Amino acid sequence: MVLRAEGNKLHTNSSKKLYPTSIKYLNLLLFLIFFCCSSFNVFSQTFSPTVNYQGRISIKNDGEDVPYDGSVGYFKFSIINYDGSISYWSNDNSSSNGDEPVSSVTVPFNLGDGSFSLALGSGNMEPLTSEVFNNFNSYLRVWFSKDNITFNELKPNEKLHTVPFSFRSEISNSLTPRSLVADQLSDEFTGLTMASNDPQDRKLISLGFRRFGQINSQPWIDAGKDDAPLPLTGHTAVVNQNDSLSESMVYVWGGTPGKGLYSNQGWSYDSNGDFWKLLTSVDNPSARRGHTAVWADQSMIIWGGQGVDGHLADGGIYNSETLLWEPIEKRKIQEFSARRNHTAIWTGQEMIIWGGRNEFDLLNDGSAYNPVKDTWRKVSARHNLSKRSLHTSVWTGSKMILWGGTGESNGNKISAMNDGAIYDPANDNWLSVTSENAPSGRANHTAIWTGESMIIWGGRSNNSLLGDGYIYLFESNSWEKLPTINGPEPRVNHSATWTGTEMIIYGGTTAVGEVNTGYAYNIKKGKWRAITSSGSPSKRTAHSALWTGSNLWVFGGVNDGIPMSKTQRLNVQSTWFLYRKN
Repeated sequence: MVLRAEGNKLHTNSSKKLYPTSIKYLNLLLFLIFFCCSSFNVFSQTFSPTVNYQGRISIKNDGEDVPYDGSVGYFKFSIINYDGSISYWSNDNSSSNGDEPVSSVTVPFNLGDGSFSLALGSGNMEPLTSEVFNNFNSYLRVWFSKDNITFNELKPNEKLHTVPFSFRSEISNSLTPRSLVADQLSDEFTGLTMASNDPQDRKLISLGFRRFGQINSQPWIDAGKDDAPLPLTGHTAVVNQNDSLSESMVYVWGGTPGKGLYSNQGWSYDSNGDFWKLLTSVDNPSARRGHTAVWADQSMIIWGGQGVDGHLADGGIYNSETLLWEPIEKRKIQEFSARRNHTAIWTGQEMIIWGGRNEFDLLNDGSAYNPVKDTWRKVSARHNLSKRSLHTSVWTGSKMILWGGTGESNGNKISAMNDGAIYDPANDNWLSVTSENAPSGRANHTAIWTGESMIIWGGRSNNSLLGDGYIYLFESNSWEKLPTINGPEPRVNHSATWTGTEMIIYGGTTAVGEVNTGYAYNIKKGKWRAITSSGSPSKRTAHSALWTGSNLWVFGGVNDGIPMSKTQRLNVQSTWFLYRKN
């Protein structure tokens, strides 16, 4: 289904300056197509349709139209009948007779040229349904504001044009996954658009489809620079993802801007509005690097690390609602030593710290902190794990899995470890991780949790960089090796991010130095693909990378030995090639 209105100049009825007077290159586009891979299975899923709405806002400045240069704008939308007396849909379901909705939608303007893009019916907007488009004379009415206070209606309203097979594909809601493949489509069926990630899909061509276009992957974009953090490495970054929003808040804290220097500053980044804010410094933790941070409900918990006076055993809790810090004091009776390069996970009730090192030795003990009770408890030491740091830990939803790191082996303290264990906080006991088909020993690798399994990738062995990965299947306590075809080259200090369907490996240090390349591994397809380098992503290592809900977010790190402050974002959607059977 395609909705399109192109080349229209839409005027507001406002006489005020610095408000939008035109939208140029307005495109309304909705594709209802079967997305598939080369094997050509069609995956059915119940979903609500969305309309990809794009445009460019211009403002009046001394009588001339200039691109809107704000970092965010505020929109309200309503789909109405021909005379505006009936509302079929609005972004918050508050419009009934074509009038202005109550609430607005915040939209980022990332490119600085007044252009924007969003999906109507997605995120926290009222979902679209096929019934909205059952009316032949339907129009889109739009209001815009630069300050979320004064809104101006953009005129004229845009008519929505539909094609006969509009929402017929909703019948796929009743199909089970993989129950329909391309071979089962009738030879007489025409007008179907299908998308493949293969530019020369032989299967589609053999079925009478011809390639007619493509949907390119989007380029990297630079995030807002106003009030952005210092150049940093050795910092932490956590994400507070609101399920009701398509984007999230990111919190950056601490780290080092250069050799011998430590930071105790923190920043929040609004990935929806693309802007930074400096966190309060009242009662914040002392300056440090090599600490950990976890997101706990509505708070960020900082602990440990190394500061100007050595290793630390204190921290702080930053509350995102009150915008205040609450100190975590060092215990008077120190049962749990200060440390850095440890791991920390949040269980839903406790933050569990494990391993790491201090100025004297490597460590293999742990402790759990309950922020509600402000109490610590020692984690059971009944395990076979040797002392280590630079290991990884993931939370499964009920247990913590530790793996790898630099540890002690036969008296050698710099040996890359190839073992791990599972900690059950409910029973305060440890379970073993099988060594059969396990990854080779490594440290500075990455680990992510997919919801069902843990994926280990890359890192450094005793003698070389590694470019392989393994999936640990939690339920069966078994390992499977990842394919390497079309995958990343060996690297260390890279990042690994889970999107919900793919693991994204980005940056790091290879045999030739820092890189700006990235790769996505689809666990269901068992395949790698390279992500775009369009938009000039920065080479970096020892950086932070997070998934905001719709974008890969990358900050900080080091390039040529110099810490970085540049923040970049990427929509990781691959290029799709469109085929049509006429």
